[in-house]
Amino acid sequence: MKYKKDLLKIMIIYSCIFLFLSSIIIFIMHKDGRSFVYYGDAFVQHFPSQIYISKYLNDIVKNGFYLFNFNIGLGQDILSTYHYYGLTDPLSAIFLIKNLSPVTIYMIRIFLRIYLSGIAFIFMCAYFTEKKYPISIAFGAVLYTFSNYALSPGMMHPFFINAMILLPLMVIAVHKLVYKNNILLFVIVFAASLITNVYLSIILSVTAFFYALICTIDIFLKKGPSSSIKIFGRGMLSYLLSFLISGIVTFPVVNSIITNSIRNIDSKAELPFIMAKNDIINYFYAFFRTPDSNNFALVGISIVVLVTLIDMLINKGNLKLKIISFFTLLLILSPKLHKLFGGFLYDNYRWYFIVTLLLSYIFVIRFESVVESQGYKKISICFTTLLIIGVYTYRTYLRYANDPNLMRIQSKIAFSNDILPIVVAFALIAIILFFRNKNLKSSSIYVLIIISFSVSMFIYAKQSSYSRAFVKNYILHEKLVKYDKYKDILTDSSEFFRVDNPNTAENNYSDIFGYNSIPINYSIENKNFSLFNLEYINTASIPITVVRGFDSRAILNSITSTKYYLSDSKIPFGYKKISDSLYENKYYLPFGFTYDKYVSYDDIRMLDVLKKQNILLEACIIDNTDNKKPNLTGIKKLEDNYFRKSSLVDTKLDFNAFKASREDKNTKHILQNRGIIKNKKDDILLLEYDAKLKGELYLRIDSQDVFKNNPHIFVTHNGEERYYDFINKHSNWYAGENQKLINIGYIDSGKNQLKIRIPNKGEFDLSKISLDLISFGSYETNIERLKNNHLKNVSMNKNGFTGEIENKESKLLFISIPFNDGWKAFVDGNNTDIFRSNIGFMAIKLNPGIHRVEFKYERPLQSIGFISTVLGTLIFVSYIVFRGLNARHNIFRKKESNKIFKS
Repeated sequence: MKYKKDLLKIMIIYSCIFLFLSSIIIFIMHKDGRSFVYYGDAFVQHFPSQIYISKYLNDIVKNGFYLFNFNIGLGQDILSTYHYYGLTDPLSAIFLIKNLSPVTIYMIRIFLRIYLSGIAFIFMCAYFTEKKYPISIAFGAVLYTFSNYALSPGMMHPFFINAMILLPLMVIAVHKLVYKNNILLFVIVFAASLITNVYLSIILSVTAFFYALICTIDIFLKKGPSSSIKIFGRGMLSYLLSFLISGIVTFPVVNSIITNSIRNIDSKAELPFIMAKNDIINYFYAFFRTPDSNNFALVGISIVVLVTLIDMLINKGNLKLKIISFFTLLLILSPKLHKLFGGFLYDNYRWYFIVTLLLSYIFVIRFESVVESQGYKKISICFTTLLIIGVYTYRTYLRYANDPNLMRIQSKIAFSNDILPIVVAFALIAIILFFRNKNLKSSSIYVLIIISFSVSMFIYAKQSSYSRAFVKNYILHEKLVKYDKYKDILTDSSEFFRVDNPNTAENNYSDIFGYNSIPINYSIENKNFSLFNLEYINTASIPITVVRGFDSRAILNSITSTKYYLSDSKIPFGYKKISDSLYENKYYLPFGFTYDKYVSYDDIRMLDVLKKQNILLEACIIDNTDNKKPNLTGIKKLEDNYFRKSSLVDTKLDFNAFKASREDKNTKHILQNRGIIKNKKDDILLLEYDAKLKGELYLRIDSQDVFKNNPHIFVTHNGEERYYDFINKHSNWYAGENQKLINIGYIDSGKNQLKIRIPNKGEFDLSKISLDLISFGSYETNIERLKNNHLKNVSMNKNGFTGEIENKESKLLFISIPFNDGWKAFVDGNNTDIFRSNIGFMAIKLNPGIHRVEFKYERPLQSIGFISTVLGTLIFVSYIVFRGLNARHNIFRKKESNKIFKS
């Protein structure tokens, strides 16, 4: 850009507009008492993870690095879990600022990212453009930053905005690599993207590859195949070098993604190549609407870009930009490409910041042409714009004409959202047609952009407030102090125990309050924990990678050393109330208890899940999936007699089935047919039973699609209604779930009924619905036997734990931390084998005697990643030095040749 002296002016103008528009949003949200924490993933994942990362980074400054978090999901690797949420994001350095509330920091991080994305856009335009109207770059940055991507996906998942920062820099870097034989910026930007977020770097690298491919074809056409082959090789080597430099992060993170993946993405429904006709119409109808915090897929960019887009298309030149625009249109229309650009996961819209960047850049590139357009060209731009806005206006009219109630239902704000693109488009056409002075025309367009964006941000903030998309401030503050009254109990360091908090919105809140928990609701969890929940058909884990406890199943809670339960709903067996919403397990098994018997997983593989569950109190299940034959000399094997007795125990509970509907005033009708039953909306299925024993009652549903056309049901027992989801085989989150096993809770003997409310019209197969009753006659005896011998003086440290134990016979020490190849065990200082036990956990063998036990965690591939970073950095620095020396040598040779020529 020639006008580098104008760069500061552009920055100042952009910053002032950004501050003004941001203030509108912040003021309205603050007035309504709302935070910028979005309900859903932000509330459950991003907010608690921010607090954990903040604590972690501040603790690193004081005490150094540590690798493992015992607080969440029975224990998880820190980098694997929190990298996705910004652990290695350089912008997380803001957490080191003291005396700011978590809610304030959360807001600052969002708007700082959005602001920096505009700065990156300005640098990109300054690199590429030489225009008469450099101020248009500032307004292009406003178009880019206040689009829907930043204000919807960016609010839902704040780190997504990082992609908006990195993409403009990546575009510059690719251009330098292809046209100027300079890989420096590309290596730096791509390595930074990998370190910041591996997932987003996949989206960025795919985008960069396609842009580089277009540029390489351009070189091929101009200079031939040899030059293009060199460029391709240079690009691949740059990718490799970036990966090496970022290896300290990427090696362990990529390994974690691969080894912990449990969902079978390939089994999902086949995606069409082109979207359905109605989807296309609806997508482009909403293309230029105000950003909507509830609409992830909306592009939501100002209609001002339409005139510059039309100008580019009807005029000669900008061939490369037109080709990129064509492929971007293809990307918009193709769900298969959505999956490719979405990180190979599934059809989503996490990539459309690409569209926003392209349109904003076209605005800057073609702004001069629009302002200076004359005659036929000017008429063509205005007529085409008028035609498009006419179609939009007609469709909007039809919406209201076909539904007279729409005006009454919609607020004035929503109606304003519908007509704003029309008003702006007509104002823009009037400016282009009737303003002859170019400076007046450009200034008028700038003023129109500011006014329209002011209205747009007002609408956005008001709609966000009305739709309750964001959490109220008082709710967040209540959450931050909710468990302070239990702090001394839940974080008692004299022993290691777990807390079960089944409240959905609080699955990750152990990261806020520092207690050790079962639940976890982050994007990556240890695969072995998922396999455990899949094996035991844990209904509280749906999808399987989101764990909301163990569905109050007493045995599962006990073997994982769960001492407290934080809820007044569905209290597990054996828990007594000690405070408001806090219950203590009378049958708590201490961490590191021991078994004197074992059973091979192969011997129980085909057993019913509830009988497998009972075995957990009898013997340690040893899994030989690693093809390593464990040395279990001295440990007794579970007797065959146990299985013979177990096979005689019938857990099935007979019931009479009735159906009731609202149309019959809920009069119940007995169901004699135990096959397919048709149901109407909100029909009730009643199961009446007569229990002869006390125990845990389970509702078993033999497949996920028993209730046709119903993704969920409502189950009521003893007046408490609970909601249960099914997971479809075509779901992106399906991991092989077949049956559904719902723990109704501990019941007394006698007659009672179970009520299932079916929300949608459909049908169900009654033959695939059954009840099971599990007696707890020997439960207390088994617990007492297992807790007699356990680790004592357990001390958790940065990367593991230690404890002491005395056992008079050979035992298996069970550790209820999910199995991970990074763990190493030492008994009295000697390395010992770790067995995969009880499906997803760990156990070691202890010979008779007094022992000191130590478990150490070393993150897999972390050392290799460190070596990679050192090696990659050395190569990169060497390249920079060599390039610098070579440049100096060339300058020297040029000077010498000039001297010779002059002489």
